[in-house]
Amino acid sequence: ATHSNSYTIYSHTRNLRDRHLKSIMELSGLVGISLCRTHLCDNTIETPTTDTVIRHIDYYLSQGAENVLSFGCDLDGTDLPDGISDISDIEKIANSLAKNGCSDELINKIFFTNAYNFIEKNLKPAKSQYYNV
Repeated sequence: ATHSNSYTIYSHTRNLRDRHLKSIMELSGLVGISLCRTHLCDNTIETPTTDTVIRHIDYYLSQGAENVLSFGCDLDGTDLPDGISDISDIEKIANSLAKNGCSDELINKIFFTNAYNFIEKNLKPAKSQYYNV
């Protein structure tokens, strides 16, 4: 689920319900946090910020998603939350997670390792007798 935040935090139809998250965790899948403003919160009530992104991440972590959580940022044309204008601002999320007590190891999992492991496991080309991969 490459662009999916928590339905519990904000009930957007694109966001994952807890049962979906549980299934993805059981299958060793991958959940990508979306930075799309409309996936983060009700924009008529609050302004989406990096803190809003952190709420979704914290919730997923509280559900045990440490090994399946990553980013599906939507940096290619969506309306981003306040404080994030491009990829260079993603570090703000990592800094906030660190200030909230997340270890460097956990932050690295969310920002790189989980997605890398998923790709290695699931998208690696099969070996063939006709060519060496």
